[in-house]
Amino acid sequence: MTTALKNVTIVEAPIAASASDSDYIDLSGAKSGSVYIPSGWTAANLIFLAKSNATAKPSLTNSDRTTGARMRSSAGALLKVSGIQTGEAGWYALPAAVFDAPWVALRSANTGTDAAENQGAARNVMLALTR
Repeated sequence: MTTALKNVTIVEAPIAASASDSDYIDLSGAKSGSVYIPSGWTAANLIFLAKSNATAKPSLTNSDRTTGARMRSSAGALLKVSGIQTGEAGWYALPAAVFDAPWVALRSANTGTDAAENQGAARNVMLALTR
């Protein structure tokens, strides 16, 4: 579901129970944003998978799950949101470089290895995007 409020759009990006990835989200036209992480988050960072060549919404039910490129800074560092509090819901700023890709999926990632980290329950993650 998407809700528009003036120049801010709220986009739901749920992560299913026993899964690590959201569906791809259309970021075209977004300039900045924040991600809402609900209370009860299984300890993990949040990293980003990008599909830059898609003209329509990519699906995570096919090879896009494994072929989506993990987003990195120009210095090669993995783009991530870290320090997520597990016992308290909160909003976290998204890295500016995330908005360089038109389609992005969110991935719950192990805090030590950055490998996919399944969430222990369904998580109602949301993005607040400024357009």
